[in-house]
Amino acid sequence: EWFRCPGCLSRRAVLFSVGGVFRCRACHDQAYTSTREDETERANRRIVALQRKLKAALGCHLFHVPAKPKGMHWRTFERLVSQLLTEHHRRDALYEAGLIALLRRTDTLLAWSERIPSACENDRNPHALLVALWAVGTSKDRTPYAMRDTP
Repeated sequence: EWFRCPGCLSRRAVLFSVGGVFRCRACHDQAYTSTREDETERANRRIVALQRKLKAALGCHLFHVPAKPKGMHWRTFERLVSQLLTEHHRRDALYEAGLIALLRRTDTLLAWSERIPSACENDRNPHALLVALWAVGTSKDRTPYAMRDTP
């Protein structure tokens, strides 16, 4: 059975109620959750889907590789486990890349802190360094003004 969207008059299988108004997904400007995921979240979702296919217990750890379910062919089980391990490696590589990027940003921040005049030397506020960094402003190349060579 089909519905006619009152907003765009297109034929739709499902209409959504937002604020008591029934419209199609396009009229309500709704997107699927998967379109807003980053690569790491997609890898985690694929891992959970593969674990579900392998009949893993609900709430099991993401690193868990379950035993072969009764009635599943060995070839199918081995293929799914291979896909699961591939997704684990992909997700781990993404986490590692994110961690490396975070460490680089931290090293840059520490390098900046050594070159900025100590406006917060006697301040006991743990965020004083960040406040001092951004209080001096930043240039287009993200270098604090206090670090630039001035004539």
